[in-house]
Amino acid sequence: MATAASASYTAKTPFFTAATGGTGGRMRETHEVFNQVPPLVDYNLFACDLALQDALAREGGAAWAAALDALGAQLGSAESLTLGDQANRHPPRLATHDAHGRRVDRVDFDPAWHRLTALLYASGVHSAAWLDPRPGAHVARAAAFYLHGQVEAGSLCPVTMTFAALPLLRAEPALWRALAERFAARDYDARDLPLAAKRTLTVGMGLTEKQGGSDLRATTTRAHAIGAGGRGAEYALLGHKWFYSAAAGDAHLVLARSADDALSCFFVPRWRPDGTRNAIRIERLKDKLGNRANASGEVEFDDAFGILVGEPGRGLPALLAMAAHTRLDCVLGSAALMRRALAHRSAAPRPPPPRLRPPADRACADAQRPRRSHPRERGRARPRPPPRRRGRCRRGGGGRGGGRGGGRR
Repeated sequence: MATAASASYTAKTPFFTAATGGTGGRMRETHEVFNQVPPLVDYNLFACDLALQDALAREGGAAWAAALDALGAQLGSAESLTLGDQANRHPPRLATHDAHGRRVDRVDFDPAWHRLTALLYASGVHSAAWLDPRPGAHVARAAAFYLHGQVEAGSLCPVTMTFAALPLLRAEPALWRALAERFAARDYDARDLPLAAKRTLTVGMGLTEKQGGSDLRATTTRAHAIGAGGRGAEYALLGHKWFYSAAAGDAHLVLARSADDALSCFFVPRWRPDGTRNAIRIERLKDKLGNRANASGEVEFDDAFGILVGEPGRGLPALLAMAAHTRLDCVLGSAALMRRALAHRSAAPRPPPPRLRPPADRACADAQRPRRSHPRERGRARPRPPPRRRGRCRRGGGGRGGGRGGGRR
């Protein structure tokens, strides 16, 4: 960890006493703040993570080490870490109508959110491992995702779903031809426009409904064919979703029942092909305990335009395959949060040695000592002295171990 971030410092806290006349209007010091550390900023998230470097080399991603080192320095900067703080202090807001009463169903984000998402897209986390499948590409992508997760977790959500949606969309030739260039691009486009006018795209997911919860077989949203129907055909969706991930995304993969009552998967864009808004009403945003920088919503479909993806009746297996990719990213995101916590703990000043603590505190000294997560990192810790031998072991079998000189030395 950076030396500057590890050093403790002393700050003076003033107190204004003009009202009482104690110091003639001057500021006076009431106490000293000690045994605290400055903010952990301006450090390289990759360079200080020996476990990540070892894993990258072991799993075949060494070719990306230099790029990840540069990314780690950028993400560990004070500027990037401040963006993560701002995105969570200023969560997204839903605007259902504009000033003239027109329905817009727009989600307004703090600028910090868009800057963080732009960093993810610039790193290729949303698509590069699928579109440039060199050996180790998925390993490098996982490492980049892990580094980003140490800065801010909410912006990972639309990116991981976009990444997970690509295998499904690439299996639809006509749809993929229209979208491939926009998924390959890394210039994040935050504008709320039809797909054809965007430089890059984000894709979300819509599965859960009120009456079913996690039981997706209880889905009641229906899709009616506009023409002949079938794979790649246009449909109109009527129903709702109780949890619409990344509600402001450019499109969503949605589970609905087709004419034969079979559960199918539909690509539902935010805008219709003719440039008008699709009939997706965002009723409200979720008030969540975590992941607050990301906008998850509840929506209703009023004959919303959609395209059938995959075979009719195979929507559940297709969307569960997509969800499996997102769950892998959930593991990476959780590990990233733990790594960030470990980094902060490692930067904190060491507590006084047990011999200088009150007797009641000595028993738990070992429990409070941070455990390093990797053998190479444990090597950085101060070595412990060998345990003292209690009593003496007699030669010739009197001690533990028996035999001549049987005691431990």
